[in-house]
Amino acid sequence: MYMVLVQDFFEVDAIDPVADDAWQRLHGHLQTGHMAVLLVKRRENGHLHWIVATESQDHNVLIYDSLIEAPYPETPDFMTDHVVTAMLIRPDPNGEQPMSSVQAHKLGSAVLADATKRMKAMK
Repeated sequence: MYMVLVQDFFEVDAIDPVADDAWQRLHGHLQTGHMAVLLVKRRENGHLHWIVATESQDHNVLIYDSLIEAPYPETPDFMTDHVVTAMLIRPDPNGEQPMSSVQAHKLGSAVLADATKRMKAMK
């Protein structure tokens, strides 16, 4: 996912969902009008699933999930309890690929390794 976003001219900032400032970073990014892509363990069955987060009116975030008909809000505990990895995305301001494919592959591999560790640590 990381490499595809970079190749499509997006800047990507992967954040650790259990970091003390993760919710604030996510919420602050969304308030600028950009989106985030989250890999989550679904509550219903524990399966991995990609969702999109956008800004909400309050301190929550609004989730768009292809498996659920309408968007729904999530609270800060969602980040630590269900998010495996979070990627803050925004179009590259120069309209260019922000890094080489090799760099994107290396960074994406590191994000994947962190996500694997996080999944093992989750309930």
